[in-house]
Amino acid sequence: MTTSSVPSPGNQISADFEAPCQQIMQAWSQAQLSAAEALQRLQELAKAAEEEQHTVHQGRAEHLMGNIHHTIGNLTTSSAHYERARRLYLRANNRCRVAMMDMNMGENHRLRGEFLRARRLYRSAYEVARDLRDVRLQTMSVVNEGLALISLKDYRAARYALQEGLHLLEQHASAIAEARHIYCYIYHGLATLELLVDKPEAAWNYARLSLQYATQDDQVLSVGLAWRALGDVATALDPLPADPELPDNPDDFYRNALDAFREIQAEAEVGHTLFHHAKSLAVRGKRRPAAQLFREAMVIFTRLGMTEDAARAAEAQLSVM
Repeated sequence: MTTSSVPSPGNQISADFEAPCQQIMQAWSQAQLSAAEALQRLQELAKAAEEEQHTVHQGRAEHLMGNIHHTIGNLTTSSAHYERARRLYLRANNRCRVAMMDMNMGENHRLRGEFLRARRLYRSAYEVARDLRDVRLQTMSVVNEGLALISLKDYRAARYALQEGLHLLEQHASAIAEARHIYCYIYHGLATLELLVDKPEAAWNYARLSLQYATQDDQVLSVGLAWRALGDVATALDPLPADPELPDNPDDFYRNALDAFREIQAEAEVGHTLFHHAKSLAVRGKRRPAAQLFREAMVIFTRLGMTEDAARAAEAQLSVM
């Protein structure tokens, strides 16, 4: 989960510049603009800001281009934009935004499987946010840390981090513009955690909450994450809880997730969803289609430089052949 909205403390971005930034990001997040179109418009804003020698505005445009490249899986390009944004924010002496870039860089490291490095960046951003009393950045940093801790299999610490994020959000939701988006991530993380500790009923409740907030959030990425979490939990539950609003088999949950991620070209999440769907098929004894999906996921991960995920997909493919 990367930052995109404007923080309140130390803000030096004019409303006239922020408005088109938000319009572009909202249109892209709702699949009304392609990633290429959104990036082109942000590049134009960055160029105009550079010509006007407005450092923070230029950093803002670089920041948002990094977010889009992060989501579509261009992690190297995303990191380059974040580094440029960080340098610009540092030049403007905006400590909060520098910390944001540290946290966003942590997300790129997390996607690459570099969880310890990601955690250090999250913790650094969290401490700056706490010092500056920026509860939004503090919440997002600790939630991201919780997600990294799940990958590190430190489930106790992960639960503590996610619950801290939930507590902060419940206290300050009215002051955080993207609260629904963060709720979706928290409940997605808690669903994953409960599933890993063999509590599928609790996981189902959290995954259902994740979809509820994702639907309210109206961001395609959130919707895809929630559907995938439901697919994972549905694989572990037999029978599924009766719910007339939801499909009655795991495959449809994953298809809904893929439709969402493909709508905004979120290639890394497409790869993760194919991998999760393949694991679900393997659990249900459907080895041939599982092998095919593992292979498709491996190809995506390899192309995106996500080496650890590519290795896991290759190993999983061999195990079902």
